[in-house]
Amino acid sequence: MSSFSSVRAQEAEKRIQKALSKFDEIKTNPSATHKFLANGCDEALNLINATANDLHELKIIVGNKNEKYLELSNTVVGICAALLRSKAMEGAMLNHTGNGGGEAYKALKLMEELSQNFDMSGNMKEVFNQTMVQIQNINQKIGNNAGGCYIATIVYNDYYSKEVLILRRFRDKILKKTYFGRRFISIYYKYSPKIALFMAKNKPFNRIIKFFLNVIIKFLPKK
Repeated sequence: MSSFSSVRAQEAEKRIQKALSKFDEIKTNPSATHKFLANGCDEALNLINATANDLHELKIIVGNKNEKYLELSNTVVGICAALLRSKAMEGAMLNHTGNGGGEAYKALKLMEELSQNFDMSGNMKEVFNQTMVQIQNINQKIGNNAGGCYIATIVYNDYYSKEVLILRRFRDKILKKTYFGRRFISIYYKYSPKIALFMAKNKPFNRIIKFFLNVIIKFLPKK
């Protein structure tokens, strides 16, 4: 029975549940897991395309704080993130053959799309950001331009928060244009993924870094 009273919302929920039901096979058939993971990027893209419009319609009808809406959105994001993380890791292993870089980069772009267009709540947002950092790190290691701010993404819990965007613009418009700035970026990308993952599990340390980043951001150009 639907949790929504609106007929439009009920119909949207049915379509989302139908798209998600495809993945129920994983629970009962272990061999299906391999099939889905092997086509991770395509499966994630198909799920995004199958649910994005209906989730958007639900948000308009019930609001982005509705528990059932967030539950559905979290489920879509969680499945996609797991598929994309697996595919990016596979890309890293295949990179020595020259075949892995494209899939890892595709996984990153789809993660960015999820971050920009799908709502998440509570623990799912933290898990998603940790997965994003892992996929960014994989892309950086195999030579793709990941372009992420690992530490800031964890600190502000949002890949597209205004603070992360300010820091990213500072990196691109100022740091990249000087020798010492480029050296700093190189060192940052070498060590920041591990620091970011440590921060994700240590909230007090996270808050300290956030305080100092907020101070720095006050003095950075906003455009």
